[in-house]
Amino acid sequence: MSLTSEFSPLRTIALLRSAGGAFIAQAGLHAELARVEWAEEKIRIKRTAIAGFIGFISAQCLLMSLGLIALVSSWRTPYEVPVMAAVLLGYLAICVIALYAMTNQSAFSAKTFAVTRQEISADLAMLRSKL
Repeated sequence: MSLTSEFSPLRTIALLRSAGGAFIAQAGLHAELARVEWAEEKIRIKRTAIAGFIGFISAQCLLMSLGLIALVSSWRTPYEVPVMAAVLLGYLAICVIALYAMTNQSAFSAKTFAVTRQEISADLAMLRSKL
């Protein structure tokens, strides 16, 4: 079977005309779903940013204080250099943990609009099967 025998422009136009109202209604539903998912995503992003900012400031204050306490308590002792190294290694460990947490949180952003994309894909598959 050739493509011309299967595809009829008049049949396609008639199908699109008859499905026009349903197509517009479906597009409206997709737009509403996208609005709802975008609202959820904005809330998630805002909460993540606020928590990250507060956590960052608090962690900075805490780390500086703990590092200063460790250095002052070991000053002029044989443990002065090892304590400095331990403080720096502690800071490095915290940076690695924070980087892991940010990467983990970024994985959730891949799920943004997943339902909308799934619905549009299903509708496109249905349209392809009808044409």
